[in-house]
Amino acid sequence: MDIGVFGAGAIGGYLGVRLGAVGERVRLLARHDLIELAGRLEAIDHAGQRAVAPELIVSADPDILRGVAICLVTVKSQDTARAIEVLAPRLDPGALVVSFQNGLDNARRLDEGLAASAVQGVVTYNVLRAGAVMRQATKGKLVIARAPAGLAGLHARLVEALRRAGERVEVAADIDAEVAGKLLVNLNNGVCAATGLPIAAALADPDARAVFAACVEEGQRVFRASGVTPASPFALPLAVVPLALRLPDAVVRQLAGRLVAARPDAKSSTLQDLERGRATEIGDLNGAIVERARRLGIECPANAAVLAAVRAHEAAVRAGERPRYLTPRELRDRL
Repeated sequence: MDIGVFGAGAIGGYLGVRLGAVGERVRLLARHDLIELAGRLEAIDHAGQRAVAPELIVSADPDILRGVAICLVTVKSQDTARAIEVLAPRLDPGALVVSFQNGLDNARRLDEGLAASAVQGVVTYNVLRAGAVMRQATKGKLVIARAPAGLAGLHARLVEALRRAGERVEVAADIDAEVAGKLLVNLNNGVCAATGLPIAAALADPDARAVFAACVEEGQRVFRASGVTPASPFALPLAVVPLALRLPDAVVRQLAGRLVAARPDAKSSTLQDLERGRATEIGDLNGAIVERARRLGIECPANAAVLAAVRAHEAAVRAGERPRYLTPRELRDRL
């Protein structure tokens, strides 16, 4: 069984190396900076376990994915249309596609645009890439929707392979609830990108936490109005997350250590994109809440403030300038 990865950045490269290390035949479609490191790639999990896969096939040629049985799509949401364009002529109708992407509707778009069947997946942890090393920076699990009709065998083999690779994998009966829950947690990506703070530092700052809490509360109202009940990726119910974020610093540090356990250098993917001069997927995170709220006639000042701040940073990057990150207090004042 050949497994392809479309968009082998931090998450895609990490999963590819982990699968290759347990003997799966893996093909990574990647950028040239990753191709130059082929043969030296490492994946280190949250417990510090190191995996290498020198037999990985890494290429910038899309034909590397022709005929794979399973394809993991790990690009940003704004690149989903490009993924469909590239994959449509290369995947067989009997292939299984798993969208391990942020956002609410990427799996649906892939399923509609490809002859192959696509299902939604959720990655609840963060991966930080430094050169050839991809390190899991926060603890978490993978969640995958149930198998589509006729593809139960491939689906089961993928789940088994991921578990052999050391991943904690759950198969969800209600993947929409899982995706909504992940989006609520990912609203902190925007807070980190607006302020320039790593994940742990943002959770340690009471003003940044207050903005995150307000974003989550707004998101909960929007999903409730949409008839969706988000599932928590944590042991802590999502309903109490805003309350917990407003507790004293010492209590929050203890909770964060148990629930997130972020390394001090762990940065949200949105902040990493800004630092690398790339467009972010803020429109599919805080922007998704703002847009859905607009359609429902709901006010979302916290998410709107975060969205505006990150859009301003993106404009600065496009102009060749460094973003002027807001202090957490400045961001909170904008609410």
